[in-house]
Amino acid sequence: MKKMIALCLSTLFIMCAISGCGKTTATVSPTVTPTTAATVSPTTTPATDKANYPVALTEAQLADFQTALASQENYGFLLSSYSDVRDVDLMQVFYTGAGMQNPKDSDKIIKAYAATYGEDQSGIDNTILTTKQLDDFLSIKTAYKLADMKKPLSWRYVKEYDAYVHYHGDTNYVKISCTDGREISEGMFEVNYKIPDGMADSDGNLRTGGTVTVKNTGDKMQFVSNVMH
Repeated sequence: MKKMIALCLSTLFIMCAISGCGKTTATVSPTVTPTTAATVSPTTTPATDKANYPVALTEAQLADFQTALASQENYGFLLSSYSDVRDVDLMQVFYTGAGMQNPKDSDKIIKAYAATYGEDQSGIDNTILTTKQLDDFLSIKTAYKLADMKKPLSWRYVKEYDAYVHYHGDTNYVKISCTDGREISEGMFEVNYKIPDGMADSDGNLRTGGTVTVKNTGDKMQFVSNVMH
């Protein structure tokens, strides 16, 4: 009889082990709180909130353009019409040096000029610029170099010093006044300007203003086009 009871208890223990009797882990609630990251609203600004172009220039921006465009290094880009900056009139841009100084060896260049062209123009104002100066300037202002421009610089060339010489008795400075403008795409601007006293273009037409298109490249202003009227 004892053997029979022992056998029944053994069988019951095996069945409980197989069926998982006494295990409660499957029904215990987890103690970790579920993450809610998927429902957090995004902190970035949606793309639809970006500026809609064109955006009118503020008075402060217009004043900045007024100062920049009226500077010696920039005003020459406003004195001819071009839809491609490579068509700009380089004579107008560099007439008085565009803010650059004559090379240190200017005296030697002038002597070489006189020997090459048989002209002694001492006492007359001159502008002398080397090809390197021209290339460096144009690279910043137009993204091109002198050889890329469609209209050559009509100055006398002194091969020995790779320099261009221009004698002149006046300046080509023209007073301009920025009236309004707009940012037409990120970093690209159209600025309208007036020439209060007017100016005659290369064909003798009176021009009283225009619209110049420029873009910002870091802290520099690069010219794209200019339409005079």
